Amino acid sequence: METPQHLYNASASRWARSEPQCVSDYTGRPAVLALCEPAAGLRVLDLGCGEGYCARQLCHRGAREVTGLDLSAGMLQAALAQEQREPLGIRYYMLTLVM
Repeated sequence: METPQHLYNASASRWARSEPQCVSDYTGRPAVLALCEPAAGLRVLDLGCGEGYCARQLCHRGAREVTGLDLSAGMLQAALAQEQREPLGIRYYMLTLVM
């Protein structure tokens, strides 16, 4: 059985996006982001940030500091690539679980 971390690493390149493109970008994420309002001036921790889509959205909504954590190196590479293309000052870190 593959771990979630392995599955996310394998699919990371297909998740990278700069605009809404999957069903949850139009259904679930707007509701979650609305719960974060007002984001202006906030320090935000995006736990399980994936390729950084929500972290970037919160920056665009005025968050002053955004940090993203994820288990998937592949997802973080996609987030960092997007940060390089469109610098917003988001910091991304690898989350390590100890069991």
